[in-house]
Amino acid sequence: MIERRIGRRYVSKSRIISLPHGTLHYGEDLYLNRNVIFYLAELEAGQSGAAYLQNLGRIAAFHHDHFFHILDTSIEENTVLIVLQAKPGKPFRDVWTLQKWTFTELIDMMADLGVSMLDAMEEQITGFSVDLHHLWLGEDHRLAVINYWDSGNAQAQGAIGLCRLLIMLLTGSSDIPGPFESLHTHLERATLKGASLEQKDAVVKLVKLVGEGKASLSSFVFGLRNLPVEARTGLSGAPTAAEQVPLAAPPRPKPEQPAASPIRPAADKPKPMPAPAPKVVAKPVPEEPDEADTEEKEGSRLFSWKITGSIGGGLLLAFIIVVWSLWPSGKPDKHAVVTPSPSATAVAELPTPSPTPVQKESTAPNAGASKEVLIPNLIGSKLEDAEQQALAAGLHYNYLLEANPGAKGTVIRQEPSAGTKGMTGDNVTFWVSKGAQ
Repeated sequence: MIERRIGRRYVSKSRIISLPHGTLHYGEDLYLNRNVIFYLAELEAGQSGAAYLQNLGRIAAFHHDHFFHILDTSIEENTVLIVLQAKPGKPFRDVWTLQKWTFTELIDMMADLGVSMLDAMEEQITGFSVDLHHLWLGEDHRLAVINYWDSGNAQAQGAIGLCRLLIMLLTGSSDIPGPFESLHTHLERATLKGASLEQKDAVVKLVKLVGEGKASLSSFVFGLRNLPVEARTGLSGAPTAAEQVPLAAPPRPKPEQPAASPIRPAADKPKPMPAPAPKVVAKPVPEEPDEADTEEKEGSRLFSWKITGSIGGGLLLAFIIVVWSLWPSGKPDKHAVVTPSPSATAVAELPTPSPTPVQKESTAPNAGASKEVLIPNLIGSKLEDAEQQALAAGLHYNYLLEANPGAKGTVIRQEPSAGTKGMTGDNVTFWVSKGAQ
C-alpha cells in the first residue's frame, strides 16, 4: 500500500475504484484521527476548479444516509480533492455478480434506492448516475450513491436509469439495450431467475411505462412497491452461499398497537355495599319557609325547565334532520369506496425544478376481473373531483402538490394523458397546484 500525503492534513492510501470522472481512495484525516474516503476528480481542459468547487458548495449541505457526505474540498493542481465520510461496505460494481438475491430482495433494493433519489430531488439534486460505477453496497445491505454532484449519462439518470439497473440485476447481465431500443421487449425475451410468470408480466408492464415516458420516478417506485412478491422476511444477516454478502429489504416498522387498559381480576373488584336504610327525622314545621328548602325547590324548578328545554331542542333537531334527509337533492349520488393499499409507502417526487413535498396515494376498489378503460381527463378538475373520476374509472391514483401559478387545488397535469387506454387497477398520477410560492 502506497501512502501519499495531501497537504498537511490528509494521507491518501490504497485506491478503491476508478470512476468515469475520477478515482476513489481510502484515506486518513490526520487532524481528527479518522478514516475518510477521497474522491480525486480530474479537471478537464479549460475547466475551472473554482467553478467546480462552487457547485460542490451548493450540494455539500445535503446530508443523507444513502449518499456519501462531503466533509471537505480543496484544489490540488489539475485535480479537485473531495473528502467523503467513510462508509463500511464495497463498490457495488465489484460484488453485484457474486450475489444470489431473490426477486423480492431485488425489487425492495431498487425501490429503496428510488426513495433515496426522490429525497435528493426534493433538495433539487438531480442528474446523477445510478449505474454500477456510482453505487456503494453498505453493510446495512442498502445502496448508497457515491458521486451525485457530476452529471451522468442520460440513460443512467432518474427513472430510466433505475429501470435499466433493475433489468441488469434481474437478468444477471450487463448487456442492456441502447437508448433507442425497447427495454420491455428485451425483458420479455430474458429469463428472470426466481420470478414467476405473474411477477415477470408485472415487471414488463412497469418497465414499458417507463420506457415510453408514461411513468415518472415516483410512479415507478410506487409500482415497484406494489409488485406481486413473496412475503418479506427482512434483514436476516445469514448468507445463502459461502461467497454471498447477505442482502434483504430493510425491516418495515410495525404499526403501533394501543396500550391495553389494565383489567383487574374479578376477585379484586370491590363488591357494592348495600345502601343504608334512610333515617327519618321528625322536624317541626317552621312558621316561616326554610331558606334551604326554598333553594331546593327553586333548583328543582330550574332542573325541570332544563329537561323540558333539552327535550324540545332534541325534537326540533330530529325534525330538521328528517326534513333535510327527505328534501330532494339536485346533485346525483356518488358512491366511492377507497381501500387503503397494504404496502403504500410515502413517496414524494420533486418534478424539476419545483419541489414536491406532499404526496397522497389511494387505490380504487377491486371490482373483479380487469377490463380495458380510458384514462379520464383530470386537468382543470378540483382535487376531490379528480379523485372521484379516477376511482370511478377503476384506477389506482396518487397525486402530488406543486407550486404553480394556476388556481390552487386544481389539477395542472397528469400521467398517463387523458384518453390513454389502460386496465382497471392501473396507476394514474396527477399534479395539483398549491398556488404560487
